[in-house]
Amino acid sequence: MYQAFLKQLFIYVFRQERVIEFFSSGDMTKLQTLYKTRGKIGKRAGAFCTVDDSTLLYVDVLQTPRKIRWVNCKISPPVGIADKLAIETQQDNIYSMCYVNDKGRKLLISADPVTEGKESLHAYNLETGVRVWSLTGKVGDLPHNMQPRRVCTDGQGHLFVSDQINGCVIMLSSGGFYLRTILKEGDHGIGKPDCLKWCIGCLVVSHGHAGKYQNIGIFKPLL
Repeated sequence: MYQAFLKQLFIYVFRQERVIEFFSSGDMTKLQTLYKTRGKIGKRAGAFCTVDDSTLLYVDVLQTPRKIRWVNCKISPPVGIADKLAIETQQDNIYSMCYVNDKGRKLLISADPVTEGKESLHAYNLETGVRVWSLTGKVGDLPHNMQPRRVCTDGQGHLFVSDQINGCVIMLSSGGFYLRTILKEGDHGIGKPDCLKWCIGCLVVSHGHAGKYQNIGIFKPLL
């Protein structure tokens, strides 16, 4: 399940059903459900992220390579934005993504951990739709090719990526440059890192062993 908060909305997607549901963040009243070919969005949705208080981006899983579409959440009920603004990616799989401001450039960062031999991170310019950088293979001092599963940002231009193969969380610049490894499996008793969320100056990490992600750790990395 993916979750996000906007100013007046709580949004989530069920991965299995590919359902986008919008709730009032005040009293959790359901406002709208959009899925498959229903509703004004009209596409099945995968991973998503927010850009600002009124804009949502989601992956259209009916398109291969994947297409990223916009939703205007400023109006009620939320509606999809014109197809001409959709971002044509060069990825067959997008597992997670986040928005980051790179010195004025609005970038969408997407992670593909499942395309064998092509596990990678990509950055797309939201204003032009052009891919501006990609990262794959061995990164920093990691022993194996990276397998980026989740990605998030601290809002200050740093990216945090959970890597399943190497069992760690790495920190990158918004330009895609490796900065350092900030957590490894076994540090502080954590298992393999999975979901990541930046919250009030801390990195929240779900982790576990043998594929069971049942634990939450809160860390304050040195930036």
